[in-house]
Amino acid sequence: MLVADLQPLAATCALFPGLFLMTDWYLVWIEGPRGPEPQKWSSEGLWGQLGRQDVIVRFPLTDREAKLSLDRLAKDHPIPLK
Repeated sequence: MLVADLQPLAATCALFPGLFLMTDWYLVWIEGPRGPEPQKWSSEGLWGQLGRQDVIVRFPLTDREAKLSLDRLAKDHPIPLK
């Protein structure tokens, strides 16, 4: 989804203030100070992070996976080898 795609969403939210929007979750591998490190980001937080240069890969999570611990997600979605 591009930033331009958010305009219709913002209009919908303004028309229906009680509307519940689903949050998508992602497992994101970034280049940390000690090597690759996993992080869990929500779709709301993701938009502020799009310009980061340290993101290696992003995995979309299912609703079930979004409830798992970060350690478990890192085992299920290891960093891809180059």
